Amino acid sequence: MDEILKVDDLSISFQTYNGEVQAVRHASFSLKRKEVLAIVGESGSGKSVMMQSILKLTPCIRKSGSIWFDGEDITEFDDQQMQKIRGSKIGIIFQDAMTSLNPTMRIGRQISESLRRHQNMTAEQARKRALELLTQVGINHPEQRYRQYIHNLSGGMRQRVMIAIALACKPKVLIADEPTTALDVTIQAQIMSLLGRLKEELDCSIVLITHDLGVVAAYADRIVVMYAGQPVEVGASRDIFYHPQHPYTRGLLASIPRLDADGAQELTSIAGTPPDALNPLPGCAFYPRCKYAMRICQDEAAPNKNFSESHCAACHIHDAGAAETRVKLGWRETL
Repeated sequence: MDEILKVDDLSISFQTYNGEVQAVRHASFSLKRKEVLAIVGESGSGKSVMMQSILKLTPCIRKSGSIWFDGEDITEFDDQQMQKIRGSKIGIIFQDAMTSLNPTMRIGRQISESLRRHQNMTAEQARKRALELLTQVGINHPEQRYRQYIHNLSGGMRQRVMIAIALACKPKVLIADEPTTALDVTIQAQIMSLLGRLKEELDCSIVLITHDLGVVAAYADRIVVMYAGQPVEVGASRDIFYHPQHPYTRGLLASIPRLDADGAQELTSIAGTPPDALNPLPGCAFYPRCKYAMRICQDEAAPNKNFSESHCAACHIHDAGAAETRVKLGWRETL
């Protein structure tokens, strides 16, 4: 299974009145064909910024790194070149359909617009295809919905319209940015099931950006765990959930309520707050919040350690000379 998208050593910054905000630092990951890759982390970890910068949707500064899509280096593509990729070869579902869709345009026109631009369809051809897409994403009475505005639809239906627009041109990659935000649990399951079915039908790859580890466990093939703009652990879903090797990943998993837990047991949380992106720490960004922190963590960022061909994590706890420290701090190889 070869790679459809590859990001190597990507660093993204924003210039503000207070200084340079280093939103993403030295991020590397790859997306394989027909794979669901989840990017997880708490709010502000750089998940959405990283993916939007790949499509050049944000006015950011790329400090380093390269971006490859379908074997082509798109790192230096200008906006005109990216317009041929956005919506056509790479689709994106934004996290808030209410603010992402145009409230002044009918739903049918919003879907048809992409078809006419990228597929050179006539108005009638685009209309027929839009009706097919509405049916494909599970919207009943597509002819009626085609003529309506977004305020006529429920949250779940608006999200389905977003999916229809993103998949209109049969993209090779679909970026789903918090696709179940503000939806109730039943609708969340329907939306994720729909994405899984459409992935198989269209043979596309999906990048799932989320902080909901329950969604990740059910649908992701591989997971990238991000903290303070950096990937701290990458692995197959089974590796991450059953053999997490970074303290932050373990903290995220421990914070999930368990059905088999004692009713009197308190919920676990990660103490402290994420570091300031204006003044990133010289060593490990998770150092101030980590119960396994050592002196070296404060001064030096840990290199990635490979545990298998598909699983790696960046933490000094795995250094060869840290065996005694692991015992002292109570580190366990598995949860």
